[in-house]
Amino acid sequence: MRHPQATVIHTQPSRVYRCVTCIVATFLIASCAYIIWINGSFSLKSAAFVTLVVAAVAWALRDAWRQPNAQLAFAEGIWVLDRAHQPPIAGTLQPFIDLQSYVSVRFTASTPFGPDSNITKQWFHLEAWHIDLAVRHGRWQMIRRAVYAAPADARDEGSRQTHAA
Repeated sequence: MRHPQATVIHTQPSRVYRCVTCIVATFLIASCAYIIWINGSFSLKSAAFVTLVVAAVAWALRDAWRQPNAQLAFAEGIWVLDRAHQPPIAGTLQPFIDLQSYVSVRFTASTPFGPDSNITKQWFHLEAWHIDLAVRHGRWQMIRRAVYAAPADARDEGSRQTHAA
């Protein structure tokens, strides 16, 4: 079976992810204010709840503005994550959310990211506007095909099972 065309994606911060994060953060903070207003007092339980919400909102906003400076390359059914000043890592991409011009994906490394690290997953938010305007439509569709392509190992295993039967 033929693999989708080789492609490289330079990761950038996602406008969609930032917008959704800001909307959810605003909703959560407004909900906290409403709950405190309805109760008419600020108790220890309310303080704990507000602290938890503020911590979650701060983490989400930090994550939304901190897209890793990396490059995802796809060739011959294999994804490779290339981060600045670190060796490239082979792995797979799994789509999580697909809104046609926005795709949230999880990169899962074949091996841990480093000798001291147990991190094996990294989230990326890919958008069509990241691609150059002159080649946007065709290249974005090529990227989406590569995201949905089965990993090379699974494709090879499937063809072996078909031929064995």
